[in-house]
This record gives sequence, C-alpha cells and structure tokens, in this order.
Amino acid sequence: MPLTSIAWAFTILQNLGYRIQNPVPEVILQTLWSSVYRFDTDQGSIYLKQVPPGLSKEPQVIHWLQETCGAAVPLVIAENPQLCCFLMQEAGIALREYFKQGFNATLLHTAIRNYIAVQRKSISHLDHLLNLDASDWRITNFPACYTLLINQKDLLIADGLTDAEIKRLSSLTSKLVSLCEQLSQYSIPDTFSHNDFHDNNLLIDPKMKKITLVDLGEVAVTHPFFSLLNMLTQVKEKHTLQEEVYQHLQLQALQPWLDYAPQDQLLVAMSLIQQCWPVHRALTEYRLLTSVEAASASQLLGKGRFFRHLRVWLAQ
Repeated sequence: MPLTSIAWAFTILQNLGYRIQNPVPEVILQTLWSSVYRFDTDQGSIYLKQVPPGLSKEPQVIHWLQETCGAAVPLVIAENPQLCCFLMQEAGIALREYFKQGFNATLLHTAIRNYIAVQRKSISHLDHLLNLDASDWRITNFPACYTLLINQKDLLIADGLTDAEIKRLSSLTSKLVSLCEQLSQYSIPDTFSHNDFHDNNLLIDPKMKKITLVDLGEVAVTHPFFSLLNMLTQVKEKHTLQEEVYQHLQLQALQPWLDYAPQDQLLVAMSLIQQCWPVHRALTEYRLLTSVEAASASQLLGKGRFFRHLRVWLAQ
C-alpha cells in the first residue's frame, strides 16, 4: 500500500472538509500498473488512484476531455503529480455489472453515441491530446509504430515468440501498410481513442442513469473504429449476444459517421480495422509495458501479452 499517497489523500480530504469514516481505505484494484483505494466519507465514497510515472497524465487527460470535448468523466478533486496519484468522486457501478440485471442494448447504444460525440469533438484538438502523452497511432503513423514494436526482439522473445515468428512479423509490414492505405482512402478522421473502451470502463449511476467514462491513463490518437470494435467485441463475448444483435449494434454505432461515408463504405472500413485489430492490441500492451517500472515490466513478460495478439496477426 503506498503509505505516502494515502497519507496525502487523508490530509487533502480532511482539509476539504470530508469526514473519513474508515481509518484504512479499502483496496478496490491492485495491479502491476495501477491501484485504486476507496475512502468512505460523510459525502460519499472517494477513490484514490495510484499509477506509475508513465501513466501519470491521466488527471490532465480527464480535465481535457471534460473541458474540450464535454465528456462525462470522473470528477477529480485533487491530484499530486509528484506522487503520481489523484482523488476522484464516486460515479456509480460498472455498466457490465449493471447489465447482470439484464442486458440493455438501448443503454449501451446511448453510451456508445455519447463516446462518439466526444471523439467527434476531439478532432480539431488532437495536438493538445498528443502533448498529454497520448499514443500517436494515427493511421499514417500506424505501420511505423508496428515496425518499432517488432524491432523489440528481446521483449518479444521474452514473451514467447520465436525468431522465425519475428521474421514473419517483419515480412507482414507491407500488408499492414496496404491496409492502412486502404483505410486512408475513406475520409474518416483520426480521433481521441480510449485504448480499452468496453462496458467495464463505463460507470453508471443507477438512479440518475448517468454514464461516466473511466480508466483514462492510456489513450491514443488513432482511427475511431478501433475503440468501437473493442466495445462491440467485448459486449458480444461477455453478454453472449446473438449475431443479429451484434450486427444491429454495429450499424447503430456507425450511424454517427454517415456524414463522412455511406454505410457500405463504413462497413468496409470496419472490416479493415478488424484485420488491423491484433496489431492495435499488441501496441496497447507495448504502451503499458513501457509505462510501468522495470520490475513490473519483467513480471508482465512471459504471459503472452504480445504473442497472443501477434500470433492472431500471423494467422491472418
């Protein structure tokens, strides 16, 4: 438990007039890349999030999304850049948990539409987001990011890939370039992207039905359909959706982009994103691995974080 950060949180909350009801905060999440603790107070639950230095821009990203894009994001009440932690108010329960009462396609569609509205508003402000250490995975830059990844031979081997597989990955660079060139033929712009957009990173206030986007330490500037595909894939798997329900959700999610291209072209673009998808997931893991401390990174290697995605790419 990061005692220095917890001591800071206690002091801040007391100075702000909160009455802390539990002397020891409850551990909500403990991973190699972040920890979340809950303080019960007379004004509701307050959460302390501790992150590594490589992911410490999350509070600034949250502020940017709210102020620039009108996003429904957590309310940050205090932050400490030196300790790489911040405090935020409670925003509800995970939408995935809420759906255990029964999957609600209308509610999910609303959440996706709200998210796309944020993406649309971000388009003319992406330089600022990149200055907040967002990953630059713009489609024109995507193959170069892939090349950088597959040149990390020691990391890939430590994670389980073989020399022969790494050579094959290198030979597939031209295929990725071709896919990105095809995507670039459509007018769909790069936008803000949540690198792990799914129903467990959306919180819902059960009473007000307000939906809040959370876990914003790893964001990117890239094609908007990557995060959309992640959401659709996850809800299909987690809630065992029938194929026709999935296809309907996909068409609904594409509607906000019809002013950029007709539906048939949007569906083609989505199919191209599907092919690039394993590379995107591998890059996401690489971003995480290079953001944590060396000791944590060594514990993450050897668990297939790269090879399970890159082997899907090889199999295609």
